[in-house]
Amino acid sequence: MTTRAHESGTLDNRNQANREQKRNPEWTGELGREPLPLKGYAALLSIYGTGVTSIFSWAVRNERTLDKVSYADLVVLAMGSQKLARMASKDRVGTLIRQPFTEYDGTDGALPGEASESARRDRGPLVQAIGELLCCPYCTTTWAATAVFGTYLANRKLGRTLAMFLSTVGMADVVQRLYHDVLSHR
Repeated sequence: MTTRAHESGTLDNRNQANREQKRNPEWTGELGREPLPLKGYAALLSIYGTGVTSIFSWAVRNERTLDKVSYADLVVLAMGSQKLARMASKDRVGTLIRQPFTEYDGTDGALPGEASESARRDRGPLVQAIGELLCCPYCTTTWAATAVFGTYLANRKLGRTLAMFLSTVGMADVVQRLYHDVLSHR
């Protein structure tokens, strides 16, 4: 090997090492733990994107888009979406439904009536991605809000009723928590 070719090879190796050091661990799916289930995330994003596109295409075709929305509806829809997400991702009774995708970790650190779970990592990237979605109330809120808002677009009266029901349950949870934290410790 000539000196010039050897130097070029060494330079290529150094450049490769520099690229690996600068690599964004979130983009490559490595965050100091097992790799992220990027293929599973891609499948979920495809499903979600198809659903959102379908809802909004339907709304446009059927002239169900909004000219304006009241702040009261916005608050009730947001509160209802939050409660639906919390129910889907944390309610202890819902553990049975989440079980194919999650592992029950107990109730340590969970609010009363809630479970602590983690995504299954032994059943492939799609199951792991669904498990991570179902364990995260913040992640699940996007899906819940899409369902609640889609219902609102399809039928304002039904959407308001659903959101009002979920908001009522959520506010009752707040009252229960206040009672537990403040009033019961006298």
